Amino acid sequence: MRRFLSGIVSLCIVSSMISQVFAEGDILKGDVNADGILSAADIVSMKKYLLGVDVQTDREAADINSDGNINIIDMIRLIGMFTGETAAKPSVAEVNKNAGNIYSTAVMAVRYLSGTGETFEDGIYTSDDKSELTGLIEKNADIPSGMRWCISLKDSVVTECLCETGGVTGAYPNVIPQMMNADYDKVKFEDLMDIYTDWKTAYPEFMSGNSTLSEYPEISTAEMNQIACNINHVADTYRFYTDIKGSEYYELSDKTGYFSDTDLSEEFRDFIYRLSGLNPANTRFIISVKDGYTEGCICTDAAGQITGSYPNAVPQTMNVPFSSEYAGFSDKKTFNWKTEMPQFISDDPIQSSLPDYPERSVSEYNSAARKIFSEVQCITQELEAQGTELKDGIYTQDSKEFLELSMPEMKFAVLIENYIVEACIVSNDDFIRSGAYPSGIPQSMNIPFDSKYLKDASDSDTDWKMKYPEFISEDPVQAALPDYPFKPVSEYNRISKSLFSDIQTLLYEYETKGIDVKNGIYTDEDELCSEFRSREYHFSVLIEDYVVKGVAAGCENCTGTYPNAMSSCVIMPFNEKLAENAAEDILWEAEYADYVSGDLKLIAPEYCFCCQPSSVLNGCAKKLFTAAQTAAVNCEAQGIIIDGVYSSSDSNEYVGMVKSYLSDKCDWSVKVENNYLVGACVKDKNSSNMGAYPNKVPNHLSVEYKGYNELCEKDADNEKWNETGREWFWYDFIR
Repeated sequence: MRRFLSGIVSLCIVSSMISQVFAEGDILKGDVNADGILSAADIVSMKKYLLGVDVQTDREAADINSDGNINIIDMIRLIGMFTGETAAKPSVAEVNKNAGNIYSTAVMAVRYLSGTGETFEDGIYTSDDKSELTGLIEKNADIPSGMRWCISLKDSVVTECLCETGGVTGAYPNVIPQMMNADYDKVKFEDLMDIYTDWKTAYPEFMSGNSTLSEYPEISTAEMNQIACNINHVADTYRFYTDIKGSEYYELSDKTGYFSDTDLSEEFRDFIYRLSGLNPANTRFIISVKDGYTEGCICTDAAGQITGSYPNAVPQTMNVPFSSEYAGFSDKKTFNWKTEMPQFISDDPIQSSLPDYPERSVSEYNSAARKIFSEVQCITQELEAQGTELKDGIYTQDSKEFLELSMPEMKFAVLIENYIVEACIVSNDDFIRSGAYPSGIPQSMNIPFDSKYLKDASDSDTDWKMKYPEFISEDPVQAALPDYPFKPVSEYNRISKSLFSDIQTLLYEYETKGIDVKNGIYTDEDELCSEFRSREYHFSVLIEDYVVKGVAAGCENCTGTYPNAMSSCVIMPFNEKLAENAAEDILWEAEYADYVSGDLKLIAPEYCFCCQPSSVLNGCAKKLFTAAQTAAVNCEAQGIIIDGVYSSSDSNEYVGMVKSYLSDKCDWSVKVENNYLVGACVKDKNSSNMGAYPNKVPNHLSVEYKGYNELCEKDADNEKWNETGREWFWYDFIR
């Protein structure tokens, strides 16, 4: 393939122009430069695009295999159009990728439906099934027309996906080797349920005999870096959840050193492979651990010739062989792979011409600027507390005070005045594109990295497009992006919570000073809220007697609220009246059913755990206990005797009073004896698990909620929880 690509220029010279003109409005696959004809010029444009050159490109026409990406596969297909190979079957690698897409969508669909109370039996679910699960997958996954597929479920966890198109079969996460022509209809049920199945051993009759193909698809260094990042985060997730059971359950507790996949217990290793969507047959890794915390990770592909690393990523231009000796470089942010290991820079002209790191969007740079801004602020506060002098001015990643934040692939500059970080701008050494904070750069602009823009970044009123029109991108795709990145509901919920606290503090000052504030709804247009205005969102706040009752914040795309947080599946434009709903205990999905989204990527993020651990549920039960006791005291003051077991489904004055003190919408039960609370329990919103108070459910157990449980009471036999519950296994967190 490399020899083929290196001869592209020669091919362009000798190729005849194919004057295939198409009607206006139609898409001609392969017409990369959008000139209306398929010619050698399209090959030149495609090559330039893959090399990162800014060239006019029709993305839909360049995505020849219609998989949503423009990559080397499309280049090969484009060349095939000149050699009469347009009808070639998809490769096993391509179909494996399709299986991966279906698999990730299925994981989200199962989590989402589990959260609504649906249960799943172990077994195989196929594309021919007509169910809510398969319907969600078909709707949200980009599945090629005519593709057959199936997924396997075990303990409500998606274990494998198998799919077939054009007579070629692929799978994920246990991908099928490229030299195998697997028969979709002959793969056994039990092999789909096990990610450790060795396809070559289990199905030798499927071997194609083509020894020129590698077992598994070639993977880029950038992809391996991302896998290393995933492994690092999953390992930390495992530490967090085993800490809930007690540090003795975490095998790396307080340990320091480098641990490979073979050094870990089967349970820990299985957790990492499943939650990372990896296959143990073609991925190896080593994690760097310090005092029980995962500091870094390196990993490799089946051949061991491509290594990825996190957080110190390996440049895309390098093919570093996998070695335990390199594990120590994964967490050393100042270690420069290219300088220290020049012998591993790729000889492939295509790869060696790539930028060191994947091109980032402006919104990604804005996010990075926000993170650096926060981290620098923490360091400056420490310096101030220590009495260390920090002069006003501009500091960069090379400044000695902030060297710990330095990374080879990123550069930044911050403006500091009186130990306060005023602004941050972030970019990459190889690109003219930057991001900033707190005044984010619009996505449609490519502003070169320069500290002179820090003043603009510090001013929330900066209109970047008006001030620097010369930097608006000439790429029609980028130029058409919204000025600011779309924020999910969870982000607007966070903003609403922050505004709730900030405005309440302001009201305390006003009340103390005797400044009159009338009851009602105030918006960011009102003078009262002027200091909290933002160009990125609008907000409204409901105030009663100097107390903030509810806040709503959002844009024309979606809205978040507090204290009654907006449901993540309700995607609705901002409306100032939503501040009233934010103060009420309403069910958003029922109140605004027309705005409930069907997009799984919005309502069930890939790494969102549906079930809450017992420690969290016990905390909710304690909150319920306090609210129920307050309501019982109020009833006693009114001469009302409260005695017996009460649940959230009851309709009486006492239950109504308890609900008025709670913002969480979940099932619960309490037991009261002569207006004195004896015990309380709550049900998890997304499962049947429960928490209790004052006799808490042990952290290592999950207990099914069936209404009030006598074990919730203070003097109950704590050991009996073991008889009613079961061990809290790691797969509960996936489910």
